[in-house]
Amino acid sequence: MAEAVKKDVILVAVDGSRVSRKALDIAVTLAAARNKHLIVYHVWSRDKPNAGIYNPQYLEIEFTSVCYKGNLLTDNFDVIVEERIDGYSISKMILDKVNELGVTLLCLGAFGRKGPSVWSCGSNANHSLRNCPVTVLTAKANSDVILSPFAANFMVGHDGSVRAQKAMEIVKRFSKPQDQVVVVNIVDEWLQARGFDVNKLLTEAKAELEACGVKNVSTFSPMKDRGMTIGQQIIALANDWNATYLVVGLDGMTNNRTEVNALGSVTDFVVQKSRCTSVVAR
Repeated sequence: MAEAVKKDVILVAVDGSRVSRKALDIAVTLAAARNKHLIVYHVWSRDKPNAGIYNPQYLEIEFTSVCYKGNLLTDNFDVIVEERIDGYSISKMILDKVNELGVTLLCLGAFGRKGPSVWSCGSNANHSLRNCPVTVLTAKANSDVILSPFAANFMVGHDGSVRAQKAMEIVKRFSKPQDQVVVVNIVDEWLQARGFDVNKLLTEAKAELEACGVKNVSTFSPMKDRGMTIGQQIIALANDWNATYLVVGLDGMTNNRTEVNALGSVTDFVVQKSRCTSVVAR
């Protein structure tokens, strides 16, 4: 008997803020469109304002209603509301849940009730993304929620590195056939002089995506704008393309040159400054 194919598991952490609700709406659309399993996770604290009103039972009903309205079948989602453990940060509880449940995509809001998320903005950005073992999607206040059957716009940065290839895998797994995908490489004269063939890279990337059922693929290879950083140029391109999702590898689009293994400055800048939903592939 053939072994059953394991579904991708999406976990969305919600805290009651408007942007975490945006992350929830986006996670629901991704799960519904591509038949993924969704877990809605909330850490509840007794000492929060209105904790008595927004108790675990109320929150479970609310999140379940959102999933039903998003056309998710009962078997395709779970709602988990847990009380905060003394001595544990909420970020640690989320990471533990990611590891425990075999999550492949973690969805978060860029801003929570107390300001910038410890996961994606501010002083803890590098530490958070280094420690999360899976791909992280960060919803922004301006993020679009694209419902089926409408098309979303994916922009993926590709420089030929292993990390960039993981970004390509995310597009293959989470895009719908009708979505628009643009594969971007910002051409660096330093790499060109050493024989880097950007046309070959992008032609192969397009063929790879089309072979997986992604129908509307284009490529773009602008020269590096010396008046901008790579991060600024990526975000400008995402704005020009009206990207719904901006997908990058963990160390952005500079791996071929720097050979770094940690969160790079490009990725950090993209997550903090992009107006659209950002996805950092692991």
